[in-house]
Amino acid sequence: MDKKLIAEIIVFCVLLYALYTLLQKVGVFKSAETDAAEKGLGTVGDSLTALDPQTFFKKYPLKKTDKPNFAKINFDVFARGVKNAKGFFNDNEDALFGIFRDLPTQKSVAFLAMYFNSVYKIDMGLYMDGFMSDSDVAKISNIINRKKIS
Repeated sequence: MDKKLIAEIIVFCVLLYALYTLLQKVGVFKSAETDAAEKGLGTVGDSLTALDPQTFFKKYPLKKTDKPNFAKINFDVFARGVKNAKGFFNDNEDALFGIFRDLPTQKSVAFLAMYFNSVYKIDMGLYMDGFMSDSDVAKISNIINRKKIS
């Protein structure tokens, strides 16, 4: 095979993948996140209560004293950081680890998950589960579980 044909095949494959990804975003094909959400799956969301804000806040309701603490945290920046950690070819798990290390409490993690869901219309745990390995999930679980509740 000549080099020009190989280059054309590579370009074709990249364009085909880009088209497939675009069709997933518009809903023609199911993505891993939407498939998992429909099935009720998601190892991150199921195993880490702080990433399930409804369950977490039922067990640990928000208090008036939480509001000043949350005002110091820019949840928009953290949510964008989680969203941008998923790459086209390479994911940035280190950015996720940094985000969860920077959040002071499990309540702030749960509030971030609630904020992420309201902005991006997808469960943050399911979103992260779509591109994280089991060892990365365990590392984030460990980071969150070492934090105090509030």
